[in-house]
This record gives sequence, structure tokens and C-alpha cells, in this order.
Amino acid sequence: MTTFEQITRPYAGDVPGCAIMIIRDDSPLLIKTQGCADIENIVPVTPDTNFRLASVSKHFTASAILALHKKGLLSLDANLGEFFPQCTENTKRVTIAQLLMHTSGLTDYEELLDKEYVGQIHDHEVVELLMQQDHGYFEPGCMFRYSNGGYCVLAIIIELVSGKSFAEFVRSELFAPLGMQNTFVNEEGVTAIPNRAYGYSRRGNAWLRTDQNATSATIGDGGVYSSLNDLALWSRALDTNSLFERRVLTNEQPSPSYYGFGLFEKEYGGTKVRYHAGGSIGFRIGFYTIPERKLTILFLSNRNEGNGVEMCEKILSTIASC
Repeated sequence: MTTFEQITRPYAGDVPGCAIMIIRDDSPLLIKTQGCADIENIVPVTPDTNFRLASVSKHFTASAILALHKKGLLSLDANLGEFFPQCTENTKRVTIAQLLMHTSGLTDYEELLDKEYVGQIHDHEVVELLMQQDHGYFEPGCMFRYSNGGYCVLAIIIELVSGKSFAEFVRSELFAPLGMQNTFVNEEGVTAIPNRAYGYSRRGNAWLRTDQNATSATIGDGGVYSSLNDLALWSRALDTNSLFERRVLTNEQPSPSYYGFGLFEKEYGGTKVRYHAGGSIGFRIGFYTIPERKLTILFLSNRNEGNGVEMCEKILSTIASC
């Protein structure tokens, strides 16, 4: 059997590192940090190091939509035509709920970018691209297809409805009430991320900083930076329902999606698991929770290797008796 030490050993030293936390009954059971957040300056990873969460950020975007819904400012059945008058007949029928559960059928915006595209695309530019499409992959609501673009659209809807920037809204409605003072939405060139981990990719025997690419500036689908300590506060909020009823964060209604409002769901070892992986050019992230056992595993790394959820399950196998 693979041991916990064997799992974490490759992240030790002057290499891109990792941060791991196992939470049981809302309290840290184990905290482990290895390696560097910034290789060039030999800055070690700590429990307060901020990693780019990549697609794990979608959980916060979904929660922000639900905050507006709870305030009575937004219907989950509202369609895109109510927000974007420029949209085509194809896109106007898509609902917010379908965006949340990846059943919209919207074209992947990454496929729409010119091969010669230079620079970084932003959420509002993603919306403009998607609203021009006269067909999607399927009729809205009839199938599941994971969509980064759908969550960029949700970020812009949050701004339109709230009258605040996406970053301001999630800070005031989600992060601040929970004391998540070390969690930020990254707007490159605008936001200063303290305790920042930079992303790296292996090149032969060396590590090359690969922190940003063309799709790294969108925020609704992957722009949140956070740390072990702050994500522990978020995990506690989910367990105690201090922000929302837990049921609205998951998909418990008949649907073609196995994705809830920000988390995947599956059976693992005879128990329901809710999880999300995050992967961008230099990061691999895992958020993994087993509600029945009140157990959460967080895995944060700043290298382009592995899968965050698979790492969580490897870690879980080493603590099977917990």
C-alpha cells in the first residue's frame, strides 16, 4: 500500500510544492506542506500559501449565484435572453440552472479562439463570443457537457444583477462573512495576491514558471486564489450550512447532469462523495468531501502534474480508518 510519505515525497525540496489538509468534524486532522511556492526566491509553501484554485473556483461562482437567488434578486430559471439582448435564438433559451449544472450545450469558448490569438481573454469577451453562436452542442438541458464558458457567463450575470464586480461581490457575500481574509479573485495586473504560489511545468530535469496563459485571466471559471487555512473555513461552512442549505449546492433533482451547483457527485467506497478538481497551466487542485463521514481532503499544488481528485483519493486510502 502506498503511504502518505510516499505520496508527498516528490514535492519536497526546492521544487514546486503542495499543501494538504485532512479535516474531520470541522477540525484539521492533518496538515502537510512541502516544497516551494516560488522556486526562484526559495519561498516555502505554508498553510497560508495562496494557490490558483482553477476550476475549484466554480464552487464559489455557483455559491455567489445562489446568494443572489436567496436574496430574491435572481431566478435560477431565468434565461440568457433576459441579460444579454445581443444573444442569438440558440443562446437566449439557456437558463442559469443549466449553466450551473453544465447542461447548457454552449460551445467551448476555447475552441472559438483564433489559433493566432495573442494575450489573455476575459469573461466579458467570452460572453461576446458565446452570444454570437447560432448553434450549440445540443439542445439546452438534455445532456451534460462541462463548460468553462458557462461559468464565465455566470460571473458577468453576477455583476449585472449585483451592481458590483465579481471580485467585490464574492468578497462581501462569501469570503468576508466566513473570515476568509486570505482568499482573492485574481485580476491579473490589478489584484496583488499575498503569499502567492506560482505555477510551474517540468522541462526535462528543470522546472519552468508557467503561471499564465491565454485563458488564465477569466475569473468565473477559475480565478480564485486560496489557502489551506481559508479553505478549511469554507469546508466548515458547508458542513454547518452557515451560508446555504447544503441541498442547494448539489444536484438532488432529476437531471442529465451528475454535477451539482459547483461540485461533482459520485459514489466511492459505498459512500456519497462531493468533489472538484482544478487544473490550469501550472496548478493541480483537489477538493474532496465525504459528508456522511464529515471528512474533507484538500490538495493544492503548483505544478502541472497529476490530478487533484486522484491525489485526494490516494491520501484517503492512507487514512481509511479515520
